[in-house]
Amino acid sequence: MTNDLTTKKMKFKPAVLSLIALLIFTCYLFAFYPGYMSHDSAYHYSQVESGEWTTFQPVVILLFWKTTNMLIAGPGGMFLLFLLLYLTGLWLLSCYMQGGYISRILLLLLALSPVNIMLFPHIWKDIGLLVFTLLSLGLLLLSQRHLLYLWCSIFSLWIAILFRFEAILYLFPLVYFQGQQYLRLRFRLRADNIDKPIRYRWAVIFVVLFVVASVSGNRLLVSVSNSYKVTLWPTIALWDIARVSIKEEKQLLPAFTVGPGMDVADLAQATQSWTNLSLLANTKAGIHSGLFVPYPAEQYQILLKLWLSLPLRYPNSYFEHRWELLKDLLRFDETPDKPQDLFWINQIIQYGERFPVNNSPLNQKINHWLIQHKDDFYFKPWFYILLALLILLWRLLWRLQWRLLWRRRCEKLNTQQRLADYLLYSAFLSVGVLFFLAPAAEQRYLIILFNFVPLAACLTWAKQDNQ
Repeated sequence: MTNDLTTKKMKFKPAVLSLIALLIFTCYLFAFYPGYMSHDSAYHYSQVESGEWTTFQPVVILLFWKTTNMLIAGPGGMFLLFLLLYLTGLWLLSCYMQGGYISRILLLLLALSPVNIMLFPHIWKDIGLLVFTLLSLGLLLLSQRHLLYLWCSIFSLWIAILFRFEAILYLFPLVYFQGQQYLRLRFRLRADNIDKPIRYRWAVIFVVLFVVASVSGNRLLVSVSNSYKVTLWPTIALWDIARVSIKEEKQLLPAFTVGPGMDVADLAQATQSWTNLSLLANTKAGIHSGLFVPYPAEQYQILLKLWLSLPLRYPNSYFEHRWELLKDLLRFDETPDKPQDLFWINQIIQYGERFPVNNSPLNQKINHWLIQHKDDFYFKPWFYILLALLILLWRLLWRLQWRLLWRRRCEKLNTQQRLADYLLYSAFLSVGVLFFLAPAAEQRYLIILFNFVPLAACLTWAKQDNQ
């Protein structure tokens, strides 16, 4: 079947890309194995070993870690699993995209970008989200050969969402795109030959079904694993309310969440603009977060209503607070008091004696280089937002200028270029979601932005490279 993403006669040798992927795998293995574990990672692993699971983290990461732990104890198994999935996704994308050698190799070398070298070695749910999403994208290109690969792509994206459930808020453009692809492949039709109302209606229905499947899947995993339910959103709500309280100069936190004597001065000395952890740990009066001693149901409702009312009742203070966090997250304002933990943790917390961290000469050189260069522009999220805007502008100008002259070529590359568009949409949405929901300015939360923008650039460049 002729398609617009792959050609039957490939003008390159996939073995070259396979060799490059193998070299990247070897470099990561020597430089970072068995990976890094932050405090969150250590807490996840303690649950894997004890069998007493909670929903403090997505249950899916505990399920995968328990499986790999039976083969390779500690973080090493998860590190290898994530690395294999990550490189498989990039390899599929580089093999089955359209373009010449340059664009394909550049896409594969995304694994060696400085920001990925900084973030990827950690055993984080954010990395799980990334690797299964990239695998889904690779299978999406491969689906031009058989509808089965599209179902595998959908399943992989479904697993990715389970690693960070709020990711559905910014990955739904990819789900929408998968719905359109299913309609076209199922009925052997070009997307342009399907009536727009039908195409849009079906894609929206597909997104709704995907969301329902994600919610149901998460609940099923929690139920089957008998995990203790921990409600996390109050930690963000309390921080938002505390920061607004400081700006409004009046204590707004509900009485059941604070200890006796809580006042604005106590909140001011305890909180920081770039993380919610200081509020939970540093107040003199004390904070009851509801993490391990849950609130009664009616108190959850009171806290939720107060939290959701902040943008309406105190818009100036609320948006000023969230903008301060976003500036820290995107690294517009750099201050020397930011801890390295916001960027990367080259340690194995709590389990370092059992699973020694990689201290090879290569690892030490990389960490030294990261310390020296972490403030360079290519590490800063605002640079990727600027790059995404430039890509969108370039694509708009290209379409306006060459729409008639290159009409046939544009149609041929239409699906691949639409995929690049959807990647950019998801990247921008991820920043928008973090504006409201990020609990700290940790760079790992922007892992989708860091990867989707260069990937969209490669897909966009591939069009020019192939002409």
